[in-house]
Amino acid sequence: MDKNELRSSMMKKRGELSALEHCNLSNIIFNKVIHDERFLNAHHVGLYVSFKNEVDTLKLIDFCLSHGKRVSVPRVSGKTMDFYEIKNKDELKPGTFGVLEPTTGAITDKNSIDIIYVPLLAYDRSNHRVGYGKGYYDNYLNGYCNLTIGLAFSFQMVDSFVTNPFDFPLNFIYNEL
Repeated sequence: MDKNELRSSMMKKRGELSALEHCNLSNIIFNKVIHDERFLNAHHVGLYVSFKNEVDTLKLIDFCLSHGKRVSVPRVSGKTMDFYEIKNKDELKPGTFGVLEPTTGAITDKNSIDIIYVPLLAYDRSNHRVGYGKGYYDNYLNGYCNLTIGLAFSFQMVDSFVTNPFDFPLNFIYNEL
């Protein structure tokens, strides 16, 4: 299966989750994240804003902000993506592709972020990910020196797929299992 077929298949599977299944699986992953030593030791967290049945990150954003962690989220401009620090979710408005993005602030120095949680459509046992195909995260993570962690459902794991030299494996991937 090529990456485009894999993307389509995984978007379909994710879309078939009921609201209750999505909530339950996302809550299991949320609890794994907030009890993980890496997260507990992080002062500044980079989080995607969940969209189209991705693992929910809105609860995690709220948790981080209410527990004194700095939070930066991505905003796409043309062919590039940068992270911007937010103080609350009111600073998020629909942007590129309809995803909530920060409306104000200065670009965050990526290496000031202790962990970046990365969205994905599929992943393999080596922690390679298949994203949406635009390369925003691959480009952004080039030169990033800290932790990258994917958030996904277990059904998104596949045996293998063809990777490219610019596909960076993530340090870790959380799922509900």
